[in-house]
Amino acid sequence: MVINSKKSFCLRIGQRHDMQYASVISSSVQVIQWTTEIRYLGVYIVRSRLSKCSLDICKWSFYRAANAVFGKLGDMHPKTLY
Repeated sequence: MVINSKKSFCLRIGQRHDMQYASVISSSVQVIQWTTEIRYLGVYIVRSRLSKCSLDICKWSFYRAANAVFGKLGDMHPKTLY
């Protein structure tokens, strides 16, 4: 099986999460990059001592959508709502 190194990343969770890492090379001789967070099925998994998920992106997306709706409603004159 060929691993796509452009879409694959390494992440370490545990006591040694902040240590220096050696390069990881796939079987097709491509280097796989290390990262601090990975998106998997819409959830952002963060590098840390314990298993953690980041909800920051979800909150940003919610507020962006809510502001877009409120921005459209704010442009309407009260008489046009009826």
